[in-house]
Amino acid sequence: MSAPLRWRAVVAAVALSLFALSALPALGVEPDPLIDLRVTKVDSQDPVEPEEQFQYIIAGANDGPSGALQVFVVDTLPAEVAFVAATTSQGTCTHDGTAAGGVVTCDVGALPAGGTVDVTITVQVNPGVVGTFEN
Repeated sequence: MSAPLRWRAVVAAVALSLFALSALPALGVEPDPLIDLRVTKVDSQDPVEPEEQFQYIIAGANDGPSGALQVFVVDTLPAEVAFVAATTSQGTCTHDGTAAGGVVTCDVGALPAGGTVDVTITVQVNPGVVGTFEN
């Protein structure tokens, strides 16, 4: 008989905790947001030859439960490639202008809980490159 009472006590404590958190903004206190960002990156082909173009595809997601503000996707390109272009499903991308490699920065802005963003970076393998390189 005591097990059901303990269970009810736990449920009541959780309900009070949720109520207390939801009441904090009304009291002028903002709880810390809980943001869980996930990023994956793949290349469009492997292997590649010198002077051949290929793409890095970066997928980002906010697994929440809170929305994220001012989200950036930043990718440092290896020196073995030259930047060609970058596109994003949300926001804008820039490259720092470095001839070999460089840094691509995409300002995707706000990403709500459950939101996703895709970034595609097109590069060209520099002439004379042999061997393996990583990004």
